[in-house]
Amino acid sequence: MPSLARSDIDAAITERLATCAVDGAGSIVLLSGEAGIGKSTMARAAIDTARGGGHRTWMATARVIDQATAFSLFEGVRSGTGDPLLAVSLLVGAPSVDGEGFAPRAEVERVRATEELLAQVEVHCQQPMLLVLEDLHLADDASLDASGRLAELTINHPLVLLLTHQSGHRRDGLDRLIEHLRGLAASEFVVPPLSEVEVEELLPELCGGPPGAALQARAQGAAGNPFLLEALATGLLEEGSLVTRDELVDTENQAVPQSLVDAVGRQLRRLGADVAELLRAASVHGPVVDIDA
Repeated sequence: MPSLARSDIDAAITERLATCAVDGAGSIVLLSGEAGIGKSTMARAAIDTARGGGHRTWMATARVIDQATAFSLFEGVRSGTGDPLLAVSLLVGAPSVDGEGFAPRAEVERVRATEELLAQVEVHCQQPMLLVLEDLHLADDASLDASGRLAELTINHPLVLLLTHQSGHRRDGLDRLIEHLRGLAASEFVVPPLSEVEVEELLPELCGGPPGAALQARAQGAAGNPFLLEALATGLLEEGSLVTRDELVDTENQAVPQSLVDAVGRQLRRLGADVAELLRAASVHGPVVDIDA
């Protein structure tokens, strides 16, 4: 899997959009990375680029609350103006996910709904189109399977399909989808942390001025994660812990802002109690833990 700088990934996506617009060639882009690393930011940048190039753009984000509802991801697909992608709901007669999988009759309805989805999307991708599906690690199984079928449209249609998922999540449906996308020559990219230069460029925007030594040291704790960096800066600002001296913004407060604690706590709760407890235990040993030691 390519290990590229964030700017190189942006350029690769832009190239695929340009090829789609000029030659009508479809493609698949799969972005992965840790929570808060900036996958959504890259997806939004791709949408802006696509609109500037004359593509139709559509986007949806999976939610854990919808995992029990088949095809819920595609029910949420909207254009930039809020128009739904689907003219006919797939939820009518569609099965829900349960621990036992799909009953035979429900499977028939699932296939019917998938074919209806493909037919409706095909109507829109007769001209260059970008479809962004985010957070596939949270999507229901029917949506994951349908995403694989949808990816096949890129072979003969001017469709760029950009999908994102959080690293470290293992589910049979997601694993099957990723393998299927690889078989369709998907371009896979792992979104890396911000570089030191990118952090230096972002901090003044977040804090209102060039950072001093202490603030820069605190920022290193975010390990290049934009979400954590922004949460840190926002928390310090809200608590009045930033001061300006000699035109530099700095802090003497070494405590972790409560808003940052709360933000990380929300992320941990999404992982489940067992995983969260494991991470708490591992954190005693530092930021990196050798599980084979």
